[in-house]
Amino acid sequence: MGDGSITRMSAALGAIATLAGRAYLNREQVCLITFRDRHAQLVVPPTDSVVRIRQHLNRLPVGGATPLTAGLKKAGQVIAQAKRKDQALEALLVLISDGEATMPLNPGADPAQEALDIAQQLGQAKIPALVIDTLPGHRQRTFMPRLAEALGTSSQHIHNLQARQILQLIETNQPALSS
Repeated sequence: MGDGSITRMSAALGAIATLAGRAYLNREQVCLITFRDRHAQLVVPPTDSVVRIRQHLNRLPVGGATPLTAGLKKAGQVIAQAKRKDQALEALLVLISDGEATMPLNPGADPAQEALDIAQQLGQAKIPALVIDTLPGHRQRTFMPRLAEALGTSSQHIHNLQARQILQLIETNQPALSS
């Protein structure tokens, strides 16, 4: 997450813990996908265990290259697999990143363009998304808004959000769940 990564990672982890707590209360499932160095990893498969999510949050490493495209691709795969199991599933992709895509999937490719291409595919698949931008406040925000637009949503800056506001954004962006 670049400059000030420890502070911004703490804010991101707080947002994730908030999401996990909300999921537990609403009997929903969440999963945790990280993307760091060269790969994306499904750290916690879909679960309703807030304890399991929080245990893994405490062990997340900070720093390294950002394979944003790999993270988006993995999220699309996890959502597609979950929808195959339950066609009535209403998924919400929550992306928390500074948008500094530094590691391409394909050698020599532009990592930012690859991320935009995958985001556009997810947007065309009508996967609801919430984009939380962790880029430091003094830096020009251009990529995350473009990525959010490709996903069919808008981006919110983490420093402007509190846990309550994150939950409100999720409620606004998540499709109505069937009973």
